[in-house]
Amino acid sequence: MNKKFVVYGIVMTLLLCVGMSYAYFTGMISGEGKEIRVSAKELRILFTDDNELASSEIIPGWKETKTFSVKNESGNTFNYNIVINDLVNTFVTEGYLQYKITSSNGYNMNGYLDIPKSNTSEDTILAYDIDIPAGVTHEYTIEFVYHDSDEDQSEDMGKIFSGTLGIIEGTINPNIKYKVTLEMENGSITSKNPGETIKNGSVEFNINLNEGYTLENSVVVCDGNAEGSIEGNKIKIDKVVRDQTCTLTTEKINYNLTMNITGGTIKPSNVMVAHGDSGEFTITASTGYTLDNPTITCTGGASHTLNGSTLMISNVKSNQTCSVVLKEAITVTLVVNNGSGSTSKTISTPGGSLTFSGVSPNSSYMLDSENMTCTGGASIVLNGTTVTVSNINNSQTCTVPSLSTSLLRIRILADHPTRPGARPNLSSGVFTDENTGTLYTASGNQTENDKTVYYFAGNAQDNWVYFANLYWRVIRINEDSSIRLLYVGSDKNTEVGYIGASAYNTDYDNPMYVGYMYGSSGDLASNRNNAINSTIKGVIDIWYDNTIEPSYDSYVSRTAIYCNDRANEDYNTSSRFSYATSKRLADAKAPSYKCGNNASGNLYTGTNGASDSDKFTASTSTGNGKLTNPIALMTADELVFAGGRYSTSAPAYYYYNAAGGSVTGSTWWWTMSPYSWDKSGGANVIRVRGTGTPGYLLNRNVYVTDGGVRPVLSLKSCVKWKSGDGTSDNPYTVDALDSTCSSAEN
Repeated sequence: MNKKFVVYGIVMTLLLCVGMSYAYFTGMISGEGKEIRVSAKELRILFTDDNELASSEIIPGWKETKTFSVKNESGNTFNYNIVINDLVNTFVTEGYLQYKITSSNGYNMNGYLDIPKSNTSEDTILAYDIDIPAGVTHEYTIEFVYHDSDEDQSEDMGKIFSGTLGIIEGTINPNIKYKVTLEMENGSITSKNPGETIKNGSVEFNINLNEGYTLENSVVVCDGNAEGSIEGNKIKIDKVVRDQTCTLTTEKINYNLTMNITGGTIKPSNVMVAHGDSGEFTITASTGYTLDNPTITCTGGASHTLNGSTLMISNVKSNQTCSVVLKEAITVTLVVNNGSGSTSKTISTPGGSLTFSGVSPNSSYMLDSENMTCTGGASIVLNGTTVTVSNINNSQTCTVPSLSTSLLRIRILADHPTRPGARPNLSSGVFTDENTGTLYTASGNQTENDKTVYYFAGNAQDNWVYFANLYWRVIRINEDSSIRLLYVGSDKNTEVGYIGASAYNTDYDNPMYVGYMYGSSGDLASNRNNAINSTIKGVIDIWYDNTIEPSYDSYVSRTAIYCNDRANEDYNTSSRFSYATSKRLADAKAPSYKCGNNASGNLYTGTNGASDSDKFTASTSTGNGKLTNPIALMTADELVFAGGRYSTSAPAYYYYNAAGGSVTGSTWWWTMSPYSWDKSGGANVIRVRGTGTPGYLLNRNVYVTDGGVRPVLSLKSCVKWKSGDGTSDNPYTVDALDSTCSSAEN
C-alpha cells in the first residue's frame, strides 16, 4: 500500500547530549539550547544552539541541523572519534533516517549514512581516527534527516531513536581495509596477493625463490611508504595507511669456482660466479704439452668449452672445483727438402691427423710425392700444396723430398701437373682427345712392384723428345723411373716413322715363334729359354748398333722391362690357345703394365703362368737380362693405356706425326705382345694399323714381312733435361751425361 504516515515521534533532548526519543505520532522539542562544554584530557567539545526547535514532528522530509566544535587545548596532536553514546535506534527501514557530518578542517562526509540500528542502548562510533593538532579547533555541522519517499514508510511508526553526542579517544576504523600488492621476480608468492589490513596494520606474504636466488641482500620497497621486512621466506609489510604496491628485489647466489691444471698454467685460478653464469680462463700449455683435447672435469657438473687458449666454464650452480689435465703433445716435424713449408705441429690424440699447408718446391725443383717418408710410421700424402699426415701415434719427422727439374723425368712431371688417374674409358672404349699438361697414372696390381707409372694418352701434344738426332714420343715413365720412348724418325712430319719393314719371325708353325727371343719347342718352359733372337729383334739390334750404340748407348736404361708376355692357361701345340694379352685386351679390356697378369689383375700361376723369362731387360736385376741392346718394341697393353682398344680404330698420339697425319702412312707396325697360337694358322702377335683404320689393334701372323718396325727404348732416370717443353716445335732435349749417370744401369 502507498499510504504515507506523516507523524513518527518526538525529539526528546537536543543539547550537548543529543538525547532523542521518538514516540508514536508526534512530540515536542523540550529545553532551550545553550553552550555546554565537555572536557576529555584537555580536549573540549562545545555544542551551541540558542534556537528552539519550532517543530518537533518527524515526518518524511524532516531535517534538523546542529553545530558543534572540538578544540585541542593540549600541547600535542590528539586523535579522537565522534560517537553517539547510549544509542537506541529501533527504526526498521533502510536509507531514510540518516546523518551527515561536515567540516571545513576536521572530519567531513560527502554524503548521508544510515544511523546505526540498535534495540538496546550502546555506544556507536560515527567517525574514526580524526587527528587534531595542538591549538586547533574543528568546526562541525551534523544533520539528522528522515528522507521523503513514494514508498510505504509505515514500518517506522512508533519506533525509538535516542542517544548522546560525544567524543572519545581515537581508534582505527575496522571497516576500512587497505590492499597491499607484492611484486617480485625470480620466485613465486604462495599466499594471497594482494593482502588486506586496517590502517597501520600489517600483511604477511609467503614466497618461494627460484633456484639459484637468495634474499641475503634483498630489500622491500613500497610506493605507499609502508615498511617491509624479510624473515626467512616470509615478507612482512607494516604501517599500512593506504593501498600500495611493494616490490621485493632478489639476487643470484654467487659461487666460488676454483681451477686446477696439470701440464700448464691457468689464469685466474679462482673466481666468483653468479648462479647459472660463466667464468672465463686463459690456459697456457707447458713445454711438451698441448691444448688439443684436454680432459676437463668439474665437481659440481658445470659445462665447459675450449676455444684456442680460452676456457669457458658455464652453467655454474654450486661451489665447485674444475680440473684441467693437458695431454702430452705428439709432435710431427715436416721437412721439405729444397722447398718451403717445413714446420712442426702437435696433436694429443694417437691415431689422429695433421694438415700442413703452403708446401712448395724451390725454383728448378719439384716435390717427390712418391718417396715421402715418416720416421714413426705415419702415412703421408701430398695434394697440391697440402701435405696430410695421418695415423700419427708418436712424435716423428716426415720428409718431403724434392727432385731437381734438371732431370728429364722430373721436368716432364713438373710440366704435366694434371693427374686425373686412369685415362678416360680405359675399360670401355678408346680415348683420342687432344690434351696438354696431363699425365695419367697406373699403380697397384697394374704395375711391376706396385710402383706408379705416369703415362701419356689420347692425342697428347707435349710428349715429344729429340734424342740421338731423332724424334720420339714419350710413352710413359716406367716403374724404374726411366723414360720410355717410341720411335718417330729424323723428320717429325714423316709418314715412314719406322726403321724398316720385317716379319716378326720368319717361322710361324710353333708357339715359340711369338717370342721376342725363344728357345725350343715342346712346352712353354722350353719356348722361354730365350736362346734365339726373333727376326724383328735382329733388325732392331742392327739398327741400335749403327744408330744408338756409338754415341748414345750410355743414355739408355738397362733395368727397363719390355714385356713379351707368354703366360697362358692352356698351352699346347696341337690346337688353338690364347696368350695373356689376348685375354686381357680382346676379352676383358683390362690392360696391365705387369707382365703375366690375368684379366682380374692377378698373375697367371702354374706351369704356364707369369715368368721373369718374359721380362726382357739388359740387366738381371729386374728381368731376364737377355737383351744385348736395351731396346725392343711397344706392347699392346701400352697402346691401350695410351688410348687404343683391341679391334677398334683409335688415332691417339702413337698414330700421329707432327703434321697431324699417320706417322707410318698406310703401313701397319708390330708390337711385341703375343696373341694366340693355332695349329692351322700359326703364331700370332698384335699389330697396329696405319691409315684406313688408324690405330686399329689386331693380331697378325708372325711370318708376314711387311710390318713396320718402330723401336722402343728407355732413357735412364738420371738423364738431364737440356731444353724444350715437349711440343713438336720445341721437343725435350737431353744434356750431356755426367760420369755417374753414364756408368749407372739406370
